[in-house]
Amino acid sequence: MGLTLPCQDTNPCTDDGCDPKTGCVFPFNEADCNDGDACTEGDRCSQGKCLGTPRDCDDGDPCSLDSCLPSFGCHHEWHYGLCDDGNACTVNDYCNASHQCVGYQAVCYDGNLCTDDTCDAAAGCVYPPNDDPCDDGDPCTVDDRCDGGTCGGTPKDCEDGNWCTVDTCDVQGCHHAPTTGACDDHNACTEGDTCATGQCVGVPRDCNDHNPCTSDSCDPVKGCVHTPAASLCDDGDPCTTGDHCEASQCVGTPKPCDDGDPCTLDTCTGQGVCAHTPHSGPCDDHDACTANDTCTGGICAGEPRDCDDQNACTVDGCNRTWGCVHSPSEPRPCDDHSVCTTGDHCADGVCQGTPISCHDGNLCTHDECDPIGGCYFVPFEGICDDGNLCTVDDRCAGGTCSGTSLFTGTAAKSATLALGVSGNPGQGLDVDGNPATCAPKGSCVKGIDNAAATLSWLFNPEVTKAVAAGTFALLLEWRPAPGDETTGDLHLYYGERHPDAACDPTAPGCQWVVYPTTISGTCQPLYGFHDAVLTGNVLTGGGPQATVPFYLVFGGLRILVLIEAARVEVTLSLSGGENLGQGVLAGGVDKQSLVAALQAAPADQFPPPYTRDLVVQYVTLYLQPDLDLDHDGSAESVSVGLPFTLVSGQIIGPL
Repeated sequence: MGLTLPCQDTNPCTDDGCDPKTGCVFPFNEADCNDGDACTEGDRCSQGKCLGTPRDCDDGDPCSLDSCLPSFGCHHEWHYGLCDDGNACTVNDYCNASHQCVGYQAVCYDGNLCTDDTCDAAAGCVYPPNDDPCDDGDPCTVDDRCDGGTCGGTPKDCEDGNWCTVDTCDVQGCHHAPTTGACDDHNACTEGDTCATGQCVGVPRDCNDHNPCTSDSCDPVKGCVHTPAASLCDDGDPCTTGDHCEASQCVGTPKPCDDGDPCTLDTCTGQGVCAHTPHSGPCDDHDACTANDTCTGGICAGEPRDCDDQNACTVDGCNRTWGCVHSPSEPRPCDDHSVCTTGDHCADGVCQGTPISCHDGNLCTHDECDPIGGCYFVPFEGICDDGNLCTVDDRCAGGTCSGTSLFTGTAAKSATLALGVSGNPGQGLDVDGNPATCAPKGSCVKGIDNAAATLSWLFNPEVTKAVAAGTFALLLEWRPAPGDETTGDLHLYYGERHPDAACDPTAPGCQWVVYPTTISGTCQPLYGFHDAVLTGNVLTGGGPQATVPFYLVFGGLRILVLIEAARVEVTLSLSGGENLGQGVLAGGVDKQSLVAALQAAPADQFPPPYTRDLVVQYVTLYLQPDLDLDHDGSAESVSVGLPFTLVSGQIIGPL
């Protein structure tokens, strides 16, 4: 045991210590310290030395001299001399006796009337443009005004309105020099207007129209005016009498030369003398019962008039004053020579029948009838109603009423559809999300749930037959979200081939109608998957909250059952634009609800060899619930898988 070493180096920037192996040690520290210099601050140890930051002694006063004494600190002495007061609008700044930095006001003048002379404390003299009135010194401008720092005006209008002067402007102002040439004195009572000694003059217009039935005058605006006169005149025709002015024309009454003989040609000669020349041409014997009257031997006579009107419904006769008379006959059968009527008979002198009906039941045709050809139907274009609730903007075109479908252009239709026959891939899906369970036992792998497969032999024959015949189909309509082709709604319908469609139900392109129970009143889908996702070429959708329908098919029966916790998975294959793919619709059906739906179906509508009681018995005995969808701890639902293949189709409306 020895004496303790006194390990102290009197340096505040080291820690004093001792190491049993090496002896005294003095590691650096970063403690606060005092370097003894009043001209530093924030002193702190660094690398064993006490160091501080130089003190800023600037007091911001331009009239003081700032310094620092190590023993005293900051020191400020007044001084008198040049300084800078920080104001650009002062010059020759100096420190005055009151220790203030002051300057003399700067003079800001640029000699331009179109700028405002101002000063900015930061920028100094500034000359912003103004828009004050000014004088640009040009006698050929008016309304001079400043614009962008420059004085300018609008060119003076020296136009004096005189066609016979040339208007110019120079330093002495406007000038109007006389010119020559054609002009317009704006007086309609002159013509040949020309410039002379700076004036436009013309020759007076001659307005005499040499018509004794007008009074001639001239209006400076309208020109010659000929006012009708009411007076006697002479039309120069010896075969007229009582000549007078009428509507600016001299007219007379033809001299009467008619001798009352239809077999003479009555004329007036150039000397005003009547002449009566016999002729052998047509005449009028004033007998309405003759026709083709002709002068013969100075006598006017005609042949008897044919009064047969070819109307079987009149009695024909003739009156010498009135001519032919056609009196209605007694009612009797007749022929109106029109295939557009039937039951023709005389009534009030007219053969008429009852119009036949040419109605073709087409809203897009006008129903017409031709008397010879019979009924015909003319297509027209216009608004109509095609009777399809699922179309809008219905219009007639080419004799057919059609509208824009509320469904998408192309849907997918099941070419095959049936219950899966096992719990293997392609026959069902993992409904409960548990890969450790599958159904039916002994015929399933990979967690696929399809307990209904045990009765696929019972349910499949009728649904397979209906799908092949086009009387039953699953229809899928994919509507991607706007701007995103990978997510959207997968709508689900059931329906059948349109009654008028003559096509193979298993081939692409057929037209399909859907059951009204799968759509709302505005043709909106009631069932589907609103969270569908397209990943690569696989379309998936559904989950625990999804519910979709399925129909058990027995002949014409369609028994609705609901699939809970529904899921769908479709692998798309667009090869050739025909085969749209294949997939599986899966979920769980409450067994008691299934039995109740079968028992509620009409017993007399089950086709042989099926009976309602037999189907209920098989379902009760062979379908074993494997899903607990109500989460009460016990299975109540039967898992079901529905494999299908798809082809393209077009949904056109409800059934």
